Amino acid sequence: MKNLNKSYTFILFLIVLAILPGGLLLAKNDYEITCGSDFIHRQSFGNIPPQGLQRMSITDKSDLRLTGATLNPGPALAANTDALAAFNRAIDTWISWFDDPVTIIITADLIPLGSTILGETESRFFTYPFTSVRDLMVTDADLTAEAICGSLPTLAQFNLILPSGFTFYNHEMSATKANFRALGYDMSFDDPVPDVEINFNSGMLSDFDFDRSNGIDDTGYDFEGVVLHELGHALGFSSKVHYVDWCLSEKITAEVVPEPLDLLRLKPGDGASDFTNSTRILVPANYPGGSPIPLQVTYTGTEDLPMSTGSFSGDGRQASHWKDNSLTGEYLGLMDPTMTSGIPVKPLKNDIVSLGLIGWDVGNGPCPGDLAGDCNNDGLTLSVADFVYMMSYLQGTASHLNNLCNFELNFFDNPYFPCEPTFGDYLYYALYFQGIMTFGEFNPECQFTEFPGSNGLNIVMPSNVDLSADLSETYTIQLENSNPYPLYVWSVTVPIDFPFSGGTGIASYTFTNYRDYGVWSVVDDINTSGKPALLFQGTEPMIIPALSAIDLFDVNYNWTYISGEPTMTADFFSESPACIPVISSSATPTGRIGGIRGAVWITESSLGENYISYACEIVPGDADGTPPLNILDIIHIINYIYKSGPPSIPYEFANADADGNCGIDILDIILLINYKYKNGPEPVLCKDWVTACGPLH
Repeated sequence: MKNLNKSYTFILFLIVLAILPGGLLLAKNDYEITCGSDFIHRQSFGNIPPQGLQRMSITDKSDLRLTGATLNPGPALAANTDALAAFNRAIDTWISWFDDPVTIIITADLIPLGSTILGETESRFFTYPFTSVRDLMVTDADLTAEAICGSLPTLAQFNLILPSGFTFYNHEMSATKANFRALGYDMSFDDPVPDVEINFNSGMLSDFDFDRSNGIDDTGYDFEGVVLHELGHALGFSSKVHYVDWCLSEKITAEVVPEPLDLLRLKPGDGASDFTNSTRILVPANYPGGSPIPLQVTYTGTEDLPMSTGSFSGDGRQASHWKDNSLTGEYLGLMDPTMTSGIPVKPLKNDIVSLGLIGWDVGNGPCPGDLAGDCNNDGLTLSVADFVYMMSYLQGTASHLNNLCNFELNFFDNPYFPCEPTFGDYLYYALYFQGIMTFGEFNPECQFTEFPGSNGLNIVMPSNVDLSADLSETYTIQLENSNPYPLYVWSVTVPIDFPFSGGTGIASYTFTNYRDYGVWSVVDDINTSGKPALLFQGTEPMIIPALSAIDLFDVNYNWTYISGEPTMTADFFSESPACIPVISSSATPTGRIGGIRGAVWITESSLGENYISYACEIVPGDADGTPPLNILDIIHIINYIYKSGPPSIPYEFANADADGNCGIDILDIILLINYKYKNGPEPVLCKDWVTACGPLH
């Protein structure tokens, strides 16, 4: 172990020499900086004490919020109030996301680093037996959100790809000091050695914008964002693939110690098919002794998130990062390897989820992403386009584009991840556009609704129940639609009270047999004065036919009679913001969205014509999906109709239906020819196509 640590220190020192000026450093240009080249990474390895690592003792679990970080600023950083404030904001951001009862130590300063290096980061690493680290990753995981960790391979099941001549060292794993803390190890034996040391080039501070609250200067880089990124590496977002990549560039072999994130690094599709037994990728995209692996992902249990594949033998980006969005068009999070001037670094849920899988306890802090509400990624927050896009996403007809939308706008709990969309969030948009509710807050006038209401949505409850004797009864609670048309209920909370009068007794009740419309959860923190409430949030709406009722759940009611002639009439406890239902008269975004007191309806006319035009992202007639309209679109449609050619993209019908008759035929071809070559009429507008033919398809 001791010799290993020494050899690593020496090798990593060589890495630093290799990328210093005059070596392989990629020069910073005026538009983009790259982590691992413009910002140097180093690692120092500490020694494990003879008795091994000990588990941390937690005696007070009343507050499991990440205790914090001790920032030891050097003299120059301490004197620069703007830089120091940005550092502290970045630290506070990470603290807000995790519930681990640990404190990490950070040393930072502003020092001379030459003319081309923006900064350098040195993370503290340790190595420990594979089985010990793997088992703690399993026991630390959340049983619901991080269930995939239960299927992490044991040492006997662990398969990995290494280049020829490389070996898996001594059945061990390495991790940052901070990552070991998160897994529950007591790392105080190494304190006060910092978990990470971050230095910025004092001669290049003019390249940075220290205040991201008012946007980033066009020629500046987001200083706070860089700190967020580098702290992410210190917390454990790191892969040994970057070390293997460097060794190959130097034409040397080595003993490799994988890191926790490497246990999730696979080929696309392998995680979903056989997560436990699939081979882990410990090589850059190109390596001796095997076929290239240009596509490498971190598997979260639900998603394959593409990773960078190597500075030297891969895609040109250091492997301890998400895939560069400049290569894929999809931004995955703040652990992207590059930063563009004038653009803030945006933390996303991917960053948090990945660290959660390697030991950090994801809490209920604020959602990542400073473009909260920009659901369609057009740079505008809380626009009508976002309103429509959210409904499209909830209905499964739109993807979570670039993952940039912080959907969580309200206070409804989500049982899976707090930053995922719900129809309660959608209601917020509706009320916001009506001017009734401000962003992120409940207007006191809008905190409750009464049933029945003018929206025709009623709850069928037990009424006038005789309690003059002991009673044990099951009542089915129903949701009734008194309208002459169907209602679609996307979200509703049912805070129920069972008051009685005319006598005394003892009541108790439980809720059972929830109908399978979506997700039900018990809510007890939403101003219901201690009364029970049930929150429904649907991935699809509950559909209530006209003048009909549907069953919601059962109430098992038990009553012990004492005296008098009591009678029970169940009712809603109505003074609660959770009583607001989300309902519509249509299954599409063009329908009416219901709100408080049954009186607020969002309609196409009340939002204006932009309601439909913003829903459109294509030009009918653009069959190949690459504007502008041209002869290639005409050929595409001809091949589709007469030669069984490929469908139009991204929408088979909307992109090819130039005349808006909701079909694809010779008339579309004729219209495009006349439009392009004979000054004929233009193709139908997208908003008119949606009006005639429904959601884009």
